Amino acid sequence: MVDRRGWQAKRIAAGDLDVIRPTIDVDGAALAPQLREAILAGLSVAIASGEVWKQARAIRLQGEMQEQTGDVDAAIDSYEKALTIDPQVGVSRRLAKLQKVRSLKTGKAPAAKVSRFEQQARRLGIEHELVPLERGSGKEWRMLPSGTMGPVEMAALDHYATQGWSGAAAEGGLMLTLLKAASFDALPARHADTFIEALYAQNVAFPEDRFEHGTLLRSVSRASRAQIEHNWKIIAATAGETPAFYPAVRAEHVFALFDQLGPRRLRDVAELFAQAPYDLRAGWPDLTLWRDGEIRFVEVKAPGDSMHASQARLISTILVPLSFNVGIAEVRPA
Repeated sequence: MVDRRGWQAKRIAAGDLDVIRPTIDVDGAALAPQLREAILAGLSVAIASGEVWKQARAIRLQGEMQEQTGDVDAAIDSYEKALTIDPQVGVSRRLAKLQKVRSLKTGKAPAAKVSRFEQQARRLGIEHELVPLERGSGKEWRMLPSGTMGPVEMAALDHYATQGWSGAAAEGGLMLTLLKAASFDALPARHADTFIEALYAQNVAFPEDRFEHGTLLRSVSRASRAQIEHNWKIIAATAGETPAFYPAVRAEHVFALFDQLGPRRLRDVAELFAQAPYDLRAGWPDLTLWRDGEIRFVEVKAPGDSMHASQARLISTILVPLSFNVGIAEVRPA
């Protein structure tokens, strides 16, 4: 390379983590002050990029640099932020080690040990609860001895039903289907099987199918039960009783969720969703529940499961900012 240092400087300034990472690994705490400042500036560029995977990695690298220079408190904060964005960013053990070091220095007793799901719930600012279920063979569970063994999400749904909650175990399929039905005064039949994220992102073949966000959001604002029912018939037409791509979604789920949310609350969801439709189509909690006008979203985690970046992003981007009741249900064998 004719000018390796010049190339490196440009890539660092652009927030190229594949260049920043080996630079930190090689030089570590001995980085020259000027290079350290350049790397921190480059990490700031990466953090501001808006790409969830890149943000988490950049904040992790920032924490590693702080750890190298002995700034334990700053490193702990950075690792906590990285884990909030991506629970699998790979710093949980480093964070626990630093927290222990800080406890020894301050003389304070370390915090009581909690599960990784409770830790993640705290980071996201949502509820955490333990849900005892009966375990069967493989990945089958049930709530009551007399119940039928099945997926853990369905067993958890039965658990919440005993508390008076109604709902569906359909992840994002339910909300996305409702958004689609509400986004059109009359849904064109040719879009019966078109994903709502493609419509909001205008990722369609023909100009006449490119709808402005303002048009879609206005339709959501004035949505009615009759509109939802009319568009549901079009959405479900190709599969009979459900949308073609969301077999767990039923008409009664869509209608009940709309009745509970109302057009104003649904418009709030649609506005945030419209900012990044393809990013926010994934990560919706397993259960969508409703009871007496309250909506609740629950991510169900069985032993061996883990939280994913898409789930953390969806919760922190849409559900928490809109003050929904959100929780992680950690399933334990009864």
